[in-house]
Amino acid sequence: MSLTCRVRPPPAHASPLLRVPAERCRTAQLTANAAAAAGNKAVRPRPLTATSIPGMLTLFQDEWDALMLETHQVKQHLDTVRQELVKTLYQHDAACRVIARVVAERDEARFMLQQLQQQQTQQAAAAPAKGDAMDVDGDAGGVPPAVEAAMQAKSAELQKGRKGRKAPPSLASVADLAEYTETGRHPLHSTTKKGVTALSVDPKDESLVVTGGQDGGVIVFDKSTGKVGKTIKAHSKPVTCVQASATADVIFSGSADKVVKVWSGNVADGFSKGVAIKAHSAEVTGLSVHPTGDYIATSSMDATWAFTDVGGAAPKTLMTVSDSSVADGYSCLSFHPDGLLCGVGAAKGAVQIFDVRKQSAVASLPEHTDRVLSLDFSENGYYLATGGADGQAICWDLRKLQVTPLKNERPLFWHPFWTVTEPVPGLLVPLLESWRQDGENSEKWRKKRAKMGEI
Repeated sequence: MSLTCRVRPPPAHASPLLRVPAERCRTAQLTANAAAAAGNKAVRPRPLTATSIPGMLTLFQDEWDALMLETHQVKQHLDTVRQELVKTLYQHDAACRVIARVVAERDEARFMLQQLQQQQTQQAAAAPAKGDAMDVDGDAGGVPPAVEAAMQAKSAELQKGRKGRKAPPSLASVADLAEYTETGRHPLHSTTKKGVTALSVDPKDESLVVTGGQDGGVIVFDKSTGKVGKTIKAHSKPVTCVQASATADVIFSGSADKVVKVWSGNVADGFSKGVAIKAHSAEVTGLSVHPTGDYIATSSMDATWAFTDVGGAAPKTLMTVSDSSVADGYSCLSFHPDGLLCGVGAAKGAVQIFDVRKQSAVASLPEHTDRVLSLDFSENGYYLATGGADGQAICWDLRKLQVTPLKNERPLFWHPFWTVTEPVPGLLVPLLESWRQDGENSEKWRKKRAKMGEI
């Protein structure tokens, strides 16, 4: 199909003067229309399916289906990216854990190498004579004269204050102890590594209790409010001993990671970063603060006990003492109230009394047949109570170096004693007598423990 356009000539009766302008106008109009038609874009004609309502609904349905399919594909891609991200984060976390473990093993290996080098250097320098019963590591002179003088002065002061001292009227009797009941139960440490392994009441504020746990943490608990005052991530392995200083805002903690740490501060202001004391090559088992507050003694399964000055700017181990008769390690330790003697319990059952000034064992008490778990001196310094894994709790008269006879001599509890302490001055002997009396009827005690849920 073709279209033909032509210009109609003017009518014959038109004036000759009008013929030329009219023809020119027609030509110009046709030219403008042709240019406009050439500039317009072609418009796609509407499909037959869009000429009716059902057809338009079909078009809309197709468009909707296409949109939903695209959305589904986007969601699938998003899920795939999320899974890849989770896998990548897990691999990153695992890598961080491996790196942390390797770094810890490296540091431990470096520390052990340093200790070994120090021991070899000290052994080569000291060259002790064969058959000596005592090997002292550290300064060749033992306790420095200034430290010994401070210890002597503190001992004289304490001895003078104890002379003529009588038991307070509020002292609990054996009958009162029998009426004691549980007043509170507070889960403090991690639920994944359960167990409180050490406890100490702050002498400066008896409402504060310091605990150490299997989780390696140290917690300051306020028993007056029933709330945790401060939680310290102290050690990488279980805490074996804690002690609050009686003279300063300081907490000491020892652990199976072979390290003793010093924490300065309080609950209100927080605690500083712990200062590490690396005086042992095996698990630290016992810790005791000297009455002056400037020195501590620690025992370890490496068969040594150490005496460390903590009163200066930085802790300094003054001496490390071992005895040839003890090869399997020391399991507990405590200072005598005067501070000149130190009691140490061994893993094989021996109890030794050391003169701190001379680093020599002045007495040995061999009644226990298994590991000594705890020991504590009476307030007047005349008696020593020890508890062992052999199920015995023994009271020693240090003036006679023999076991103190108690009323109703009967077998003690069949379970091991983990703690022996004197909560109130003068209470130690009545408390042991109470244990003896309760141990008379083992079946009664067994039923009592079963009722408490212990067995």
